[in-house]
Amino acid sequence: MTSESEGLEWQRTALTDRRRRPTPAISRYWFRGRRRHVRRAADACGGYYVDHPGTKTLWAAAALMVLTLLDGLLTLRLLGGGATEENPVMAYALSLGVSTFLLTKYLLTVPSVGMLLIHKNFPVLHPRLRVKWIFVGFLGIYGALVGYELALFGVMES
Repeated sequence: MTSESEGLEWQRTALTDRRRRPTPAISRYWFRGRRRHVRRAADACGGYYVDHPGTKTLWAAAALMVLTLLDGLLTLRLLGGGATEENPVMAYALSLGVSTFLLTKYLLTVPSVGMLLIHKNFPVLHPRLRVKWIFVGFLGIYGALVGYELALFGVMES
């Protein structure tokens, strides 16, 4: 009788084992869950999802959003001083109005940053190069762009 009840117990747990399905990209545990790192070394070779993206990654995402907003505002200021918008998508959005320009800038940036956050632990081109390093690259690019725009203000004023 004991072996039969143990067999039924095994079947019940096997049917409800949460590990049978991989962790989804977006789940109810995002930002509330406890999983912040991969649990097994073998899982680290491929991409894996976590419940919480991590403090550094969230700060990088927030900084990227601030730099995007600053870029948009500086671009508008430079356009008022005689500069031209060279990006055809943003030039079209600007032709529809300033609010449309800023909204388009954010609607193109927010989902992209969200996808980077969700997939931050996935490899890109090389197993050691992860998506989270794209944040570092974008921060550098946007930092240089904002620095360039601020330098243009110095040229325009003199």
